[in-house]
Amino acid sequence: MKLICFALAVCLPTMVLAASAVPVASERALREECSAFSQAGMRDCLAEKAEASKKTLRRAEEKMAGTLARWDEDEKYVNQARAKLSASNRKFARYRESQCDFAASLTGGAAGNA
Repeated sequence: MKLICFALAVCLPTMVLAASAVPVASERALREECSAFSQAGMRDCLAEKAEASKKTLRRAEEKMAGTLARWDEDEKYVNQARAKLSASNRKFARYRESQCDFAASLTGGAAGNA
């Protein structure tokens, strides 16, 4: 359920989408794209989109870490940027979890299929 919620509620932050040139897919667009399937098929479709989103985010984070490693700046500032990136990634993960929990609470009695 949380995997599906991830795809619907968050997808990727705008910065990652811009950095990786991935088009922004709204929650509605994801539902419409996956609605051609049965309920189980829709769940699988959304799970695939969530997995692709996670991979894109991971690649963007790795790319940023690599860019920081090659940054021609004082080590002090490189280390500060690395620490801020790490903190940002942790905070985003907490935000995503909270947002998914909230979105899941709106499904009411849909028994995990909404």
